[in-house]
Amino acid sequence: MDDRQKRYKEFWTGFSDYLSEHDPQYGNSAPPKDHWWAFGIGRTGFTFTVSAGGRDHWICTEVFVHADADKLIFDHFFQQRSEIEKTFGAELEWERLENRKGSRVSIRVRGVDPMNSEKWPEYYVWFLENMQNFRRSFSKRIRELDLDALAVAQTDQQEGGLT
Repeated sequence: MDDRQKRYKEFWTGFSDYLSEHDPQYGNSAPPKDHWWAFGIGRTGFTFTVSAGGRDHWICTEVFVHADADKLIFDHFFQQRSEIEKTFGAELEWERLENRKGSRVSIRVRGVDPMNSEKWPEYYVWFLENMQNFRRSFSKRIRELDLDALAVAQTDQQEGGLT
């Protein structure tokens, strides 16, 4: 492990300890050595991800959709944007990620140094608060998502609504 990986491992280990104390449902996986850490949502193809950009100075929490090449899921959620953001309690970044299989909805703070260990407790509070906001805003929507119905709706729309 190089120095950067060791530092991320230390950062996420601290967050793991924080999660164990404040919301143990997330504390069941080993802290990574990468700049991100993904947590299951309860459905394959979706994760809550926290990330920390040590070089570029930002922190982020997101819902990542892994297999959305046609952007059906992203577009479905984007149509609900105002309701989702109202439930979340903040404006979110909606990234369709054209020409990629995935897409994301995130909240990010720029201009912070996640490698400054004195600030870690503050960042951990922010991460968990936003993970809980994403869970409240997206978990039920993701569980109830009918991918077949989305595909049919897209086909109908492409054919001008004719079946």
